[in-house]
Amino acid sequence: MTKVVTFDAKETILDKEFHVMDSMKNIKIVSSNIQKMLTNIDEMERKKREEGAVAINLLDYSDIVYPLIVDGTAKLLGLNSEDKKKLEDMSFDDIKKFYEKVANDFLDMQLPTNDKFSSLAANNETVEEEETEDPKLSAVD
Repeated sequence: MTKVVTFDAKETILDKEFHVMDSMKNIKIVSSNIQKMLTNIDEMERKKREEGAVAINLLDYSDIVYPLIVDGTAKLLGLNSEDKKKLEDMSFDDIKKFYEKVANDFLDMQLPTNDKFSSLAANNETVEEEETEDPKLSAVD
């Protein structure tokens, strides 16, 4: 069954409603874009670790992911460079929700956005690592 995600930009400077179907072309756009997000995140994390960073700021993630969400949305909507600039002046929350829905509906994937990283960080802060003793060492005592 065909899946279609609507981006309602009628009340914005684009003044249009867009319907994006789960065509192979659109799936490739989203898949490639998500792969780019994950690759760039891995690269940024590797560089931060090499620099000796103990923690990575959420803004580092958003600097990578958010421009790619806008680019991917512009590609899916078939926007020219002038309309892409208009898209950049619209509510990012609306753009992000649209792109998240596309990724979820077309690929059954979640985007690596700050809200996902925040919840991961919160879970890591509350989970304490248990020190486990090697059973072979305790048998020697």
